[in-house]
Amino acid sequence: MFGRRVERQRVINVLMQDGHPPPGAPTVLPIIGRRRVGKKTLVWSVCSDDRIRSRFPSILHVDGCEIQRIDRRRFATTVRTLIVVEVRSDVDDREWHEFLSLLQTVTGAGSKVVILSRLERLARFGTVNLVRINSFSREEYGYLFKVLAFGSSDPADHPRLALIGKELATMMEGSLVHLNVYSSVLRNNLNVQFWSRALKLYRTVMEANLSVFGDRPRALLDRGSTVDITRFSAAAAAATPLRFVLLIGGRGSSGPGELPRMTFGDIIAGSVVLPMKFELVWESRLPPYTVISGTCVAEEPRHSVSPTRKRRR
Repeated sequence: MFGRRVERQRVINVLMQDGHPPPGAPTVLPIIGRRRVGKKTLVWSVCSDDRIRSRFPSILHVDGCEIQRIDRRRFATTVRTLIVVEVRSDVDDREWHEFLSLLQTVTGAGSKVVILSRLERLARFGTVNLVRINSFSREEYGYLFKVLAFGSSDPADHPRLALIGKELATMMEGSLVHLNVYSSVLRNNLNVQFWSRALKLYRTVMEANLSVFGDRPRALLDRGSTVDITRFSAAAAAATPLRFVLLIGGRGSSGPGELPRMTFGDIIAGSVVLPMKFELVWESRLPPYTVISGTCVAEEPRHSVSPTRKRRR
């Protein structure tokens, strides 16, 4: 849990405390942070702690969208339970209090609830102060990238790679997904030419998205927007004007096995020609091994005419 020791201990302290107001109601601890900042990884680490596992014989993970239709049989009645609820959109106050009332009837005394969300307004359901998960500082992020990208190798033995990695980490703006994807690919090829190519590709993709969508890839993904990844494939970019767009859980998504599956490493390495449509998959190397996938499709670029340009007569 690099950089999360304080937050981890705060969560453990809340879960290990006895007593909770009001009498009979479960303690509710909100953990708030932006998308893909490590909230689930933090909670997995806490739930793996022997003290927490001993205190809570039952640990359940619940999707926030199912709290009104959750099966009572999932709960072991009279057993102290830790319920982790991942909430992606706001919850009606009445629905939440009905959910808490249900927990009082199907869980044992001392049960507690942890809310995971990026929505600040969900902190209103907390009975204790929220735990906020912030992005790493630039120094922490750069250090973590260096450790993961070089692995067992000493960065001092590769000064040019260290400079390239520092510049790349700066452009990634704290994205843990980008950090893990790139560090994994770079670690397997400690070559200046390869690292330089990866840096150039990342810069080109970032500039392309700024030009087309007006924002950087991380911000676009955080909003659930499309991301232009055409430049990751030099062959595709040179051969066709089509634009590959990554849609995380969006339109064009298909069922498992219906599309060719590719990893970020495949396209960053540039060793393959991108199909016209494929599923792009990334799996975290850390528990709970979160899988992020999206459909990539080739779309014709939108052409716009500047309003200040005059037509020729």
